[in-house]
Amino acid sequence: MKHLALITILAAVWISLAAQGLNRPESVAFDPGSGYFFVSNTGNGSIVMTKDLKTYSYLTQNKGRVRGLFISGRNLYAASDKGLLVFDLDGQTLLQTVPVPGSSFLNDVVADGEGNIYLTDNQAHKIFKYVPDSGAVSTFVGKGIQGPNGIIYDAKKNRLLFVSLRPKSPIQAISLPGGAVTTFKATQNGNLDGLGMDKAGNMYFSSWETSSIYRLKDQNSAPVRIVKNLSGPADFFVFEYEGTLSLLIPELTGSRLKVVEVTP
Repeated sequence: MKHLALITILAAVWISLAAQGLNRPESVAFDPGSGYFFVSNTGNGSIVMTKDLKTYSYLTQNKGRVRGLFISGRNLYAASDKGLLVFDLDGQTLLQTVPVPGSSFLNDVVADGEGNIYLTDNQAHKIFKYVPDSGAVSTFVGKGIQGPNGIIYDAKKNRLLFVSLRPKSPIQAISLPGGAVTTFKATQNGNLDGLGMDKAGNMYFSSWETSSIYRLKDQNSAPVRIVKNLSGPADFFVFEYEGTLSLLIPELTGSRLKVVEVTP
């Protein structure tokens, strides 16, 4: 990741791929094995891959609106209108498209410590579970949630955490393997999209309501806005290099990426 120019929050760098590269980008994933960033495009149903955030190639095209991305093992998982797309990163090929019965608008995707895959659906108000070894797809959470969107796995607590596309969205927790839903942190922020966590346990979430990204240091702290004036802040990526923490933010309505260094 030496090619990245890490910058301060007061002097953020705007990085745009060529016009064909970004089309309403929604999510970013990074593969350390190949050095590629993968970016999903809801506008044209493509996933692009890039090492320098300037030149790109297509991993896939015409797959409906592609949203959340997550890498588990040597597979890239993508939530799309067509179902769960599974790619082989080594061969850069589509292995399969997994139908998700009962889904309406698959949004974000994450894996737990055992490799099980979870997908949020903010129109069906459900979270689905896919088990790669058996191919089984099921509704993991089907009650008590509204508009689930960004989701992450908290390895230290063996739980899922998610935010929702609704007014005053809380950060909610889901126990594993049971699936009980509790409120981790209430917020006054609405229409939350991306959710991330750094190695220190700080959490970050994006809000379409305020066009901003917030940091939450712990459960007892108040969220603090650290990035503002974003054009549709979607499913951002948290990464660290040589002790510097940065966010790679897809701006969906702006059709661009933004890199912001996060200061302590």
